[in-house]
Amino acid sequence: MTALAKHKDPAISKPANVILIKWKRTIKNESQNSKPDAKETPNDAESRASRETKDTRPPAPAQTKPAKEAKEPQEAKETKESGEAKQPKDEGKKRVREADVEYEEQQKLEEETDEKYEEFMRKNETKDMIRKNIRKSILKNLLKYEPNRKKECAILAVKIENGIVKAYGGNPSEYSNKARTIVANIMRSNDFKARILNGEIVPEEIATMDPKDMVDEHLKKKRDDMEKSIVDAKRSDFMIANMKVKEGMYTC
Repeated sequence: MTALAKHKDPAISKPANVILIKWKRTIKNESQNSKPDAKETPNDAESRASRETKDTRPPAPAQTKPAKEAKEPQEAKETKESGEAKQPKDEGKKRVREADVEYEEQQKLEEETDEKYEEFMRKNETKDMIRKNIRKSILKNLLKYEPNRKKECAILAVKIENGIVKAYGGNPSEYSNKARTIVANIMRSNDFKARILNGEIVPEEIATMDPKDMVDEHLKKKRDDMEKSIVDAKRSDFMIANMKVKEGMYTC
């Protein structure tokens, strides 16, 4: 450009000079703008440069993703809490259904038991007042031990009395004596009552039982010990009565 400004031809040199002057002026202005202010300290220049760098830094992208991430744990938490709340609720419904099924089965069983009870009592009904009274006495004493098992006790009383009739029905005296013995032992012995109600003794076979087998175990043992003592005493008396003393065993 300087060579063109010095060209001999004015048509070339003049425009070249104009361009060269403008270029130098531009360079000068840029040079002045780039120089730090004379009053500005190095710290100020550094701070200004830092601000300019900060201002020219491109804006950070909007943090939409962290917000989403923050939202996701919240949703997960709500889902978890919902699941935890739902689980006890489902368990509660399940228990209610099980209770309903159990109640229905119990009701059905009670209905069947009632039908069997009524049918049994109808088939074994008697008009004989003596037999009725014996059944009532047996039932009364069984209920003292198990008051909440009225129907079961009633059936057992009928079966026990039927067994007495079967064994001694042809002899009214023996029937009455055996009935009184059985009623008395049921009344006195809780162990005997328990064995009857627990099914350890067949009710129809009670009529043929030995009265000793109807008493409580401790009473039975006490009676056995007493009988043994009586036998031992009799044996001792016999030995004393029949003992022979030899004379002259010791001579003076």
